[in-house]
Amino acid sequence: MADKPYTMTGEVITIGEVQEISDKFSKRLVVLDSGGDYPKPIAFEFGNKQMEDVPDVPAGTRLEVSFYLNGYQGQKDPSYYGVSLRGVECKIIAENNDAAVPEVIEPEVRKVVDDEDLPF
Repeated sequence: MADKPYTMTGEVITIGEVQEISDKFSKRLVVLDSGGDYPKPIAFEFGNKQMEDVPDVPAGTRLEVSFYLNGYQGQKDPSYYGVSLRGVECKIIAENNDAAVPEVIEPEVRKVVDDEDLPF
């Protein structure tokens, strides 16, 4: 495992409900939009104590997530290998209502032409 966690900033797509996996383990998913030219949904798993850092915010809120890459081998199929992103910290960068409001462009007002002035 890396000494320092990786970080990613993105807009919240969804924050899942707490899932009880066993008596000793619960997890919660945070899904961010990666942004850029080819945006992708990126899911981070926050388990047990780390779930306390996950804020209840609406979609569109910008978050910075610190995470570790977690590789594993399948138990039922040892030829299967997978990767999960284990979230360790979650910070609000900008609230959804702080997002820039697009500029409203007023339509140009044109003078109505009298029918008698038309050339046809």
